[in-house]
Parts: sequence; C-alpha cells; structure tokens
Amino acid sequence: MTVLTDGGFTNLIESKLGANAYSYAFDGQWGYLDHALASASIEPFVNGVADWHINADEPGVLDYNTEFKTPNHVASLYSADPFRVADHDPVIVGLTLPEPPNEAPTARAGGPYTGTEGGSVLFTGASSTDPEGQALTYAWSFGDGATGTGVSPSHVYAQDGPYTASLVVTDARGLSSVAATATVTVDNVAPTVAAFAGATGLLPGETYSSAGTFADPGADAWSATVNFGDGTGESPLALSGKSFALSHQYAAAGSFTVTVDVRDDDASGTRTATVAVLTIGVAIDNALGLVDGLAASRKINAGNATALRMKLQAAKASVQRGDTASALTELRSLVAELDSLVANRRLAGADAAPLRAYVGRIIASLSR
Repeated sequence: MTVLTDGGFTNLIESKLGANAYSYAFDGQWGYLDHALASASIEPFVNGVADWHINADEPGVLDYNTEFKTPNHVASLYSADPFRVADHDPVIVGLTLPEPPNEAPTARAGGPYTGTEGGSVLFTGASSTDPEGQALTYAWSFGDGATGTGVSPSHVYAQDGPYTASLVVTDARGLSSVAATATVTVDNVAPTVAAFAGATGLLPGETYSSAGTFADPGADAWSATVNFGDGTGESPLALSGKSFALSHQYAAAGSFTVTVDVRDDDASGTRTATVAVLTIGVAIDNALGLVDGLAASRKINAGNATALRMKLQAAKASVQRGDTASALTELRSLVAELDSLVANRRLAGADAAPLRAYVGRIIASLSR
C-alpha cells in the first residue's frame, strides 16, 4: 500500500472512512484488508466510499461453510441472500462522472425530390445519424417559406420551379447539426378548361352567350383568349378567378368553332365548342314546322294554317330573291294575323307564343 500511495494513489478507505474502518473480523480483531485506491485523475469524481457490512458482522454459524453444521443447520440457517457469503466486506465506491462529450448529429435531407405544383412531395430525413445514438428531432425548411417537422413530412408547393429544401436535426441534449440541403424540382401543371356550352339555332345578328371555368392546381397568374371562329380573330378574354363569360354576335349563318385558351406562366389549356347559326331560309322552315304542329294538334283550323303557311312561304321566296323588304312585310303580316286569331279567341295566346316569338326573331335578324 505504501508503494501505491507513494506512486500517487489515494487510499480511499483511509481518507474517507478513517482509522476505525473495517471490512474483516478475525479472532477478536477488526480491520480492513480490502482496499479501494483512486488515481489523481479519478479521485475528484469520488462522491462516497463505504464498507458494505454483509459479512464481517455476521455470526459464523450463518456463513457459507458447512463444516461442523448438521444437515438441519444447513437447511434452517442457510439463506440465498448476500449476507455471509464471504469473510470480507465489499468496498463500495460512488462516482459522479461528467457526461461524455456530445458530438453533433449529422443531418441528411435525402432527395433529389420531384413533384408537380399543387401536389404533395414526401421528404425523408431517415438517414440522419447521431454519434451517441440519441433520439433526433427534425426541422425542415422547404424553400418556399414554409417549414415542417418530423422525420418524413410532406409539403405542397403552390407554384412550379426549383427549390432547395434544408434539414437541421437536433439531439436529445440540444446540439444541432449543420443544415443539410436537397434539391426539389416542381413541374408546372397546365390549366384545364372545362367543357362549356356551344349553341344551336342562332340566327344571323343574334348573340351567343356562354360561361365556363378552368382548373389549375398552381398559384399562377393566368391570361386567356377567345376566338369565336367567324374570322374576327383572337381577342383577350377577361377572367374572374377561374371563371369566364362569353358573348359574341354572329353576323352570318354558318357553323363556327369557339376556342378558349387559358395560359399560365408556362403552358396553356384549350377547349372548343360549336356554335351553329341558321340561314333565314332554314329559320322560316322551322317556323313552318311550328305552324304544322299547331294544325296537327288542332290548335288552329286548316284554313288558318294554310294562310299562315302561305305568308311564310312568300317570305322565304322573297329572301331567296334578295328582297328583304317584301320578306319583312309578309312576316309582319303573319304576326298581325296571329294576334288577330288570339284576339278573336280562335287561338290561345299561350299556343301562339312560340310561333310569334320565333317569327319575331326572324324579323329582328332581317332588320339588322
């Protein structure tokens, strides 16, 4: 012991417990043969020393030896506990050790990632590590001003473009990593124009009206154009949010394709509809069909039906000759005759209304 203490070791029993310490008893004498030594580097961390008196203080009759004991002694006195398992008491040394050095974790942001605007992009930082194996928390920055937490968050980018996402991980002792980055490529999604109504049965000079919508998951700035297909060319189309309204007067008969084009900053979406504008001749034929319907349902008698047909046929012939004025005269005469039939109770006003309204449209078209 002298050699060891001279070499710089401290006898902990002597320094902490004093001269009365003991860990062994024999033949009426007490002392200690069991030692705990501390080097100069470990001694500052010793927080306590004790002899655990589980052996020296116990009577020999209870010890581990079976000599001089009857089988009954062995069975009744022996117990499987720590007492009297040896002649010496163990020395217990308590240490308060400093926490080991904490090394910073390493963040790994994964990637590269791809997605589309308005769609969800899934991230993962699962390959991040901590040298001490501590639990990590995850702080993400997605590159568009938004942030997130968790090992595998998802994020929706409102606009297409390249982004740089970053991840910082922090261990259980509060030490954070250097930020790791990953590239994110978000592709544009072109606007999709929903189907909108065309028209059938318009007359020259009448106005086509319709409305429509479009969809785009991105937070884009949109512009739109419309071409009504009659040679007037493409023109700007006003948008209200993701809706639009169409209005156009067709001067001549024909079948026309209406084309709506909505564009974001990268691509466009297009939808078409058909507008049919009838000739006056076809419109007069339709009016003749209405007269035939009144006659077939006996809303008017055969004589009145014939008179109405004759006026319509005369108007059609005048149109075919290019004599618009005569055609208008015949048509206005037909309207007057319808009004007379209604006034004389020979035709119900409700039954006359469809024919009167349709002929009125023909008159308005010819009058332009």
